[in-house]
Amino acid sequence: MVLRLGEKGMFELGLSGQMFDDRPVWDHLDAATRFGYRCVELRSTHVKPGIPEEELAKIRSTIEDSGLYTSCLSCFVGNYGLCSDEECERAFETFKQYVELACFLNSEMIRIWPAWQESSSAPESVWA
Repeated sequence: MVLRLGEKGMFELGLSGQMFDDRPVWDHLDAATRFGYRCVELRSTHVKPGIPEEELAKIRSTIEDSGLYTSCLSCFVGNYGLCSDEECERAFETFKQYVELACFLNSEMIRIWPAWQESSSAPESVWA
């Protein structure tokens, strides 16, 4: 679930795609519409660089036609805290592709991963 402060100062509920990782994006969008959510968080299991533009356009139009909007694009990119400089550079290039996708989908934000580990177990080098 995703919470967002709406135009009138009220939080709006959005449906995260996490529970739909093993299902088609259409199931996620259909559930969000049927259960009255206002927005969706799209995950990289459904929307990622390299998907044909026609499919992305269909996803965007389905979202818009359903009266939804994309609150967040959650992408499994980053891991900057644990990567070498070269790996970070590659991850940043991928991130830029996600920025383009987020713009295309009118997403309000992008979620990335600074390090793929729980903060409580991250060593000082990751925090640095």
